[in-house]
Amino acid sequence: MHRSVFLAGLILMCGIGPAVAEVNDIDKAFVPMAVQANMTEIQEAQLAEKRAGSNDVKLLAQRIIRDHSGARGALEKITGARPELTEPAKQSPEQRGAQNRLDQLDGAEFDKAYVQLQVERHEKLIPEFEQESERGTDLDLRAFAVKQLPGLREHLEMARKLSAQMANR
Repeated sequence: MHRSVFLAGLILMCGIGPAVAEVNDIDKAFVPMAVQANMTEIQEAQLAEKRAGSNDVKLLAQRIIRDHSGARGALEKITGARPELTEPAKQSPEQRGAQNRLDQLDGAEFDKAYVQLQVERHEKLIPEFEQESERGTDLDLRAFAVKQLPGLREHLEMARKLSAQMANR
């Protein structure tokens, strides 16, 4: 036992223990943005499951719920015990306004507005996740961003295809 205590002390003195990365401004800005995005995407997709007229739009919504729920859980694991990264979840005024507009629509009108919103949102989200994956200093957040990018790109591609299909009708 004395040997274990001695080795643990030696490791800590030599700095061989777990590395804690410095959190930079990119990391600090990324967390609330990602929390808000996940929350908003899930809420709007749940609305799409109820209000969409197209099965394809409902499938997009189901995929977004699945992926963003998983992302929300993964992000909570990273930030949960780290007060410097904890951010309360709340929608921005822009996000609330968009959701309020969707609340007024049904069927084909809803489909068009929701799909266009997904294109716009994902075109904004992807560069934010790319920036974190390239320039963030927190290794857990960088890995999270890298892992989420393929799904975000797929959401964007799905929404663009649906938008093009709707334009051709």
